[in-house]
Amino acid sequence: MTEIIRSFWHGPPLHPYLLLCLHSFTERGYPVEVFTYERDHGFPSWITARDAREILPCETVMVYRQGLGAGSPSLHSNLFRFVLLERLGGWWADTDIALLAPKLPSTDLYFAAEDSSYANSIIKFPSSHPLLTEAAEYARNVGDDVPWSTTGPPLLTALIHKYKLETRATPRLHGCPFGFKDVPKFFDPQYADELTERTRSSFFMHLYNEIWRRFGIPTNLGPPAGSFLDRQFRQSGLDIRFRERIELRHLEVWTTNAKAREHFKAYVENSRWSRLGRWLGLGAIPQDWKA
Repeated sequence: MTEIIRSFWHGPPLHPYLLLCLHSFTERGYPVEVFTYERDHGFPSWITARDAREILPCETVMVYRQGLGAGSPSLHSNLFRFVLLERLGGWWADTDIALLAPKLPSTDLYFAAEDSSYANSIIKFPSSHPLLTEAAEYARNVGDDVPWSTTGPPLLTALIHKYKLETRATPRLHGCPFGFKDVPKFFDPQYADELTERTRSSFFMHLYNEIWRRFGIPTNLGPPAGSFLDRQFRQSGLDIRFRERIELRHLEVWTTNAKAREHFKAYVENSRWSRLGRWLGLGAIPQDWKA
């Protein structure tokens, strides 16, 4: 029986880089179903659109209300994946995950290790697994006024430890070999060989679409010629032609500005908590203290 890849999308039409990822599954023979609340989703014919209300009826899609991820529907996606897998089981892949190997791993349960946690971007679980039930319940109850990733990898990691599943993890080298800090390298031709080599023994790659959003990388522009992503498009069966390409000098400005915004926000937050501590006569507020 052919395995199905399921995902969730909310927002503007899927951009070319996400189509590149999803197409990597269909061109290897795996059907892709994307659940959405959008009526006019604009998916290409090789993606099967599914009504997200079948899995999680709601009046509004949850988005993060605070921090650098404010406005992102990733919060809703975190809940949706647990509810969907608890009901249907099988594979879940975020829309920015691509399959690199000829076939999916042959296993009943899949998740991959990251630096200090386990990724929730590409996972497989049998339906009704207690981890999924507990994760869905927590994600429902925590609400939307939470820090970025509260119901993402940290939640999955805590539950993997609770259910003693650590030995089932796929090592990072064979799972998704890239980290979010690799995003600028995707576009730089001088790193094309290095990144290609790192993917040779990996099942998947993660493009970190959220980091692109924070950097302000335009997804309607093609990657620089000779870059790792340029190779990926050339090797794919997609017929996508970009009118213009990203220039590295512009990419450097976007990444520099994004880092400056992060540092400034961290400074403001630290200053705010420090002032509050002085007002209360307590000194600096402990790092793990939450309002």
